[in-house]
Amino acid sequence: NVRHGETEANLKRVVQGQSDSELTSVGRLQAAAAGVYLKQRFAECGFAQIFVSDLARTRNAFDLMKTAFLGAACSSRSTRNGVGDDADKVWENVRFDARLRERKAGVFEGQPYGSFRDAAESAGENTRAFRPEGNGETWEDVHRRAVVFLHELLDERTTTSTGFSGSSQEH
Repeated sequence: NVRHGETEANLKRVVQGQSDSELTSVGRLQAAAAGVYLKQRFAECGFAQIFVSDLARTRNAFDLMKTAFLGAACSSRSTRNGVGDDADKVWENVRFDARLRERKAGVFEGQPYGSFRDAAESAGENTRAFRPEGNGETWEDVHRRAVVFLHELLDERTTTSTGFSGSSQEH
């Protein structure tokens, strides 16, 4: 799990939620450093696919990581099982998906850190269960959309590897 780097909203210390905010120069360096780290750490064993939120800040961070990964030297390269130089190809197999977005903070997006927590406490609710006005989400909502995404992945993998097309979700 890799997060985008620092954003302008982080610097302003405001709730971002699903609102977009540009990466800062530090955030761009953090994303590039993550790409180099991934190359050093995973070039030998590789990874099959990359999943990224569709928000602009995560797409930008992805592009910076990809560029750094592809340009980074690796101390040891393996060609065992098609890994090594072929590991670079995984960057072509990226999936952007809205279900990987952060929690919707509703009316609190753009508001100072702590405002969300204060409102939840005023309502007598735990911040995880608090649903902000303005189409906000609880953590249960985030969990549900992540589970749907993961079940779809499992179904795709099951169909691809077995030829069987069945749902992994219980209805």
